[in-house]
Amino acid sequence: MRTRQRILAAATATVVALGMSLGGAGAAFADHNGGGATVDDLPTVTGVTLTDDNGLTCDGAGYTKPDAMNAPSGTYSADWGSVSWNGASFTWTLNAQYDVDFCVKGSTLVAGVDTSAFAGTTYDFSAQTGHDISHTGFRIVSTPQPTPVTPSATATQYSCVDEAVAGGYITVDLTVPGVTYSIEDESGNPVAFDGTTGRTAALPAGDYTVAGVDADSGDLYTATPLNQNVTINEFTEDCTDLPTFPNWPASVTVTDEACVDYTVTDGAINVVFPEGSEENPNPIRYFIDYEGEDEQELTQESTVVPAGSYVVTAVVTDLNDSVNDSGTSAEFPVTVEGVDAAACTDLPSYPNWPASVTVTDEQCVQFSVTDGAINVVFPEGSEENPNPIRYFIDYEGEDEQELTQESTVVPAGSYVVTAVVTDLNDSVNDSGTSAEFAVTVEGVDAEECDFDFPTFPNWPASVSTTDEVCGPFDVVSGSITVTFPAGSVENPTPVRYFIDYEGENEQELTEETTQVPAGSYVVTAVVTDPNDSVNDSGTSDVFAVAVAGQDADECGELETLAYTGASDLTGAFGLAALLITLTGMGMVVARRRVEA
Repeated sequence: MRTRQRILAAATATVVALGMSLGGAGAAFADHNGGGATVDDLPTVTGVTLTDDNGLTCDGAGYTKPDAMNAPSGTYSADWGSVSWNGASFTWTLNAQYDVDFCVKGSTLVAGVDTSAFAGTTYDFSAQTGHDISHTGFRIVSTPQPTPVTPSATATQYSCVDEAVAGGYITVDLTVPGVTYSIEDESGNPVAFDGTTGRTAALPAGDYTVAGVDADSGDLYTATPLNQNVTINEFTEDCTDLPTFPNWPASVTVTDEACVDYTVTDGAINVVFPEGSEENPNPIRYFIDYEGEDEQELTQESTVVPAGSYVVTAVVTDLNDSVNDSGTSAEFPVTVEGVDAAACTDLPSYPNWPASVTVTDEQCVQFSVTDGAINVVFPEGSEENPNPIRYFIDYEGEDEQELTQESTVVPAGSYVVTAVVTDLNDSVNDSGTSAEFAVTVEGVDAEECDFDFPTFPNWPASVSTTDEVCGPFDVVSGSITVTFPAGSVENPTPVRYFIDYEGENEQELTEETTQVPAGSYVVTAVVTDPNDSVNDSGTSDVFAVAVAGQDADECGELETLAYTGASDLTGAFGLAALLITLTGMGMVVARRRVEA
């Protein structure tokens, strides 16, 4: 919710106060709406504040009223958007990131439209008031804020590309909006760059300075200033004198199968890829059964293969080169030795792993049902077998669930937990490689937990407001005040208060007094136990309250009167100031209870 000074309510208070002192209470509160009706009798529209004051205009209420808007119908456009009105309704279109409020005047009524709270973009003044529009106005609440951006620059050093010298330039990032770049050499001379790519021409070796500044203080971007030193290095390499590789080294080795962690690990063929040149980055390729029916290229440094004998062919990718002095290819006969899986069973044994399964039943704790759980113990394993036992519910069934924590929350019911050792040569609780534990988690009837609850039949809730008032130098904010009744040890906070309860803009009032902008609010008091009640209204009670606003300009005028000294109207203005002060004091707003 945006905090803003509300002008119309304060202007109304001023007119009423001066009217009572100068012209009598009867004149000040004269009915301007006809038929004995008041603003309170008119239908309410969210986001619209109505003020009944015959002499109040939109510009008098603090809005801007251009000549084009001083008419019963018309259109108006500005940087923030556009509006149109036809004597009965008022429509607006706002540009992105602008927040603008509007004023609509007709008869003795002035309507202030808060567009951020109003639903839609058309306000029907005639439908709410029964009168036609006489003129309109606007007030800018907030404007778009600039987006911060960071300019940058990079240097590309000289290098050989396709037997030619390339690089040696600076590039500024033109994709960053709202930035103006400049580049200077060591002598302070400007260096040009392409307006599309941001790239300079090839530059002499040396130091350069790149600056990036905000292009326009009035645009929607704020640039972080850039002052970057960039160096282009010396380059003396002859790009036409490329290295030659007359004899590429090729290497082929194997990894045999082995027994590791009680299982047979795979064998593999391992090859070495030598580093090539820019023109020939992959000088050697390796193949099994080269140019045969089962040809397989080895593209990784290590490739898993079954145990057996293989012929690996290393092939250079340039016919003018050689591999291991063997011409353009070389063959490597290799054998991957296998391991008998049965031999891997000669492993250390742990004859009886302790497994433990217990349960925690559901319970009534602090007036609610706590969860039940299955608890297991994970014994410490060895370096070769760090997790000797795993636990499962419905082991190898459709609903198998592994218990990976020492305590797992489960619903009340009966379960069969299976403890399984991770080595077939071990046993668990003298029961072989697995053991079953039949357990039951006892449940609790939730209604039974209500029997011992303390009851608080009727919690008192209270909501009051304090209006905005004139302070010594500025408007003092209004506030909403609530009362927190004392609770019990089990329920220390029996009542909580919310604005827009369960709505998009829900706000909890956690302090006894909370400052809020002037406006209308619905405060909901909610008891924290559904078995209790609040103000005989069930589990919640609703308070409709309003915080009256104060015109900041009026505060300035009153301060001026205090300095002018006595005059014939001293008594009248004194009475007016007293009435305004009383109007601004904290008044308890009669709350309208809404039955929950």
